[in-house]
Formats: sequence, C-alpha cells, structure tokens
Amino acid sequence: MNIREAVPGDGPEIGDLLAQLGYPVEDEVLAGRLAQFGKSDGSAVFVYDMGGLAVGLIVLHLVPQLILGGDVVMISCLVVDEVFRDSGIGSELEGFAVAMGRRGKAVRIVLHCDAARTDAQRFYRRRGYSEMRKYLVKIL
Repeated sequence: MNIREAVPGDGPEIGDLLAQLGYPVEDEVLAGRLAQFGKSDGSAVFVYDMGGLAVGLIVLHLVPQLILGGDVVMISCLVVDEVFRDSGIGSELEGFAVAMGRRGKAVRIVLHCDAARTDAQRFYRRRGYSEMRKYLVKIL
C-alpha cells in the first residue's frame, strides 16, 4: 500500500489536490494547517504516494462518542489527482479509512459530500455509504 502520513514537503501537491476540489489554499496557510495536525490527537492527513508524489489525499478524524457504543471516523477530505482518477486510488484511500476505523473500534464513518458532486456521491454509495438527513450547519 502506498498510503503514508503527509509530511511538510507534500504541501505543494496537497495544495494542487485541494485546488482541484475547488478549495485553493495559499502555501503559507496550508503549511500552518498541516502543522496543526501534528499537534492534534485523533486527526491525521494521509497521502497516496506514487513515486514520491502525493497523488491522493485523505484527512481523517477520530471523534469520541458517548451515545453510539463506539467512536466515529470522520473523513473531512478525500481527493485523487484528476489524472489518476478511476485507477483505484480513491478506493484504497477509503479502504484505509475503514481499516483505521476498525482498528480504533469505531462504529461508523461519516463524511460530507456536496449534492453537486454526483460522481463522488456514486463513489461513496458503491462503497456502502447511505445518506442521513438533517445535517445542520452554523457558519461562524
């Protein structure tokens, strides 16, 4: 498996991946955000490494729960470089999240996927995800 924890040198490629999703981030801001993950328990950034290049990205958070009988893994970002989409990298990254969740005794994985991202919706549904309504958001 070519999945490893992100390192500061991955910043430019991670920035490119985020821009492909429509979320451009300035290099300095991204470097600061990546540094925060090293200090955060339960959250990590992983990349799919292909020949020393980060061509895929997944950001995972283990969220402790009181009411579910186990914790929740949250995927806050999953993206594969558009050149490598449909090559199985996304499936490997998602499978990595499942394996991490099972190792941590999590009971579910949650993620947000915009309704406009129909290809991503199909990707997740093929992997057993279902929609749970009433996702409420307060913008701060």
